Amino acid sequence: MKRWQNMIIDVGLTIVVFLLLFPPWYVVNKGSYVHTRIPHGYHFLFSPPCCSPHIDFVRYLVPIGVVCLMALLACLEMKETHHEEDA
Repeated sequence: MKRWQNMIIDVGLTIVVFLLLFPPWYVVNKGSYVHTRIPHGYHFLFSPPCCSPHIDFVRYLVPIGVVCLMALLACLEMKETHHEEDA
């Protein structure tokens, strides 16, 4: 791999690690007839907010997938750019 591809992968992995360490939380408000999910922000994984929170897995995994996809596309673009310059 080229130096730029390694740097893109390193940056992508760093962002994914931070996204994994600070998940989005929500709290369930149990009313008489309706249960409402209230977002409770992003907090450190091992120090969840009070009031029995839950991790919002959709908001947790979608950004991780987007970062991985963008890093992959950037690596592919750098690979194509280097092949064009070598020719």
